[in-house]
Amino acid sequence: MKVAVSWTVNEAFLASAAGDAAMAGASPENVFLECLPLPKGIVGAARRRGYQVKTLIGNSALENSSSPRLLAPWKRRVRRTRPWPRIDAALWQSRRDRALLQWKPDVYIYCGAIPSVSTAARLKDSGTLLVQYLGIYPQGLAPDDPVRRGLAVADVAICNSDEIARQAGRLGCRRVPFVGGAYEESHFRDLRILPWAKRPFDIGFVGEIGSLHGARRAFLTELFDRCHDLDLSLYTNSRDLPPTLRNAARPAGGPRDLPRLLSLSRISLNVQADGAEHETRGVNFRTFEIPAARCAQVMKYQAGIEDIFVLNEDIVCVASAHEAEGRIRALLADPQGTEAMADRAFAKVVGRHTWSRRGDEILDCCESEIRSVR
Repeated sequence: MKVAVSWTVNEAFLASAAGDAAMAGASPENVFLECLPLPKGIVGAARRRGYQVKTLIGNSALENSSSPRLLAPWKRRVRRTRPWPRIDAALWQSRRDRALLQWKPDVYIYCGAIPSVSTAARLKDSGTLLVQYLGIYPQGLAPDDPVRRGLAVADVAICNSDEIARQAGRLGCRRVPFVGGAYEESHFRDLRILPWAKRPFDIGFVGEIGSLHGARRAFLTELFDRCHDLDLSLYTNSRDLPPTLRNAARPAGGPRDLPRLLSLSRISLNVQADGAEHETRGVNFRTFEIPAARCAQVMKYQAGIEDIFVLNEDIVCVASAHEAEGRIRALLADPQGTEAMADRAFAKVVGRHTWSRRGDEILDCCESEIRSVR
């Protein structure tokens, strides 16, 4: 079987990954996949099954380059010659769609790299199964949203969000399987875990708190104000933060930095995406990454968490910053019990909620749909 996988990635995140010493000399494909653990899981699963795989992954400027390596001078040169990002994106879509039509895959899995309507129709005429993957996306989709267009042309929508699953069904996807989030096991494999008492921080947060995360920013600001007497850490690539967060903030770096940064704290915070309170099921990737780093997790409550952990035994869920402060202080006052909580969550996550397994689950869905059609 021939499987094509297409994804996009934030350019700043890609630059961080490319600057990682572990990626020195890596091909563009490997750098892209290092940023994107889900397609990495899909590609790995497809290759284990002996499928032919074509990857069309990355930022449009980087996709349009024939450079064998991602070198800083080359990236700066590309940015200088890319004054019209929309035109550049259109050129990338044209190039990607041409490659797909020529190759004629049996399955095309995409996220953020939506095929044009005409390309989707031609791929379907050639027998290609179109599959869109979407993670937590709590906002309703506007009529001109490209994600909506992607769902409208997809045969299968694989979601870890019930809200997206409902919208996909209304847009005509004939199958909408639910596949949860996970953690990238290769990033955590060689992680050196500090003893509980020697970790430098009581509480930590790693993640984005930019313009699209207003509720997350407000929650963290209030909590950091309330817990100013504790050892706090904040790692983010977001800028223009309020003073409370700006004073604590350090760069979060790239995807390989995440496990180490998480493991510096005894308790790690997980604040869901803005609007996620409207979901009926679906948790973010950090839900699995925090236990993988052997941290206790204090999480802004999200429906669906009960399918994974036992509340108040494996994980603490809160509704407000005020409640979070009280629960955090109680956890810190019982270090043995809190470390045991982190160990229980780790045991439930390790080896089970990995992107390698999710890649197999996604391909199982694709194979089942192909069999039913044929």
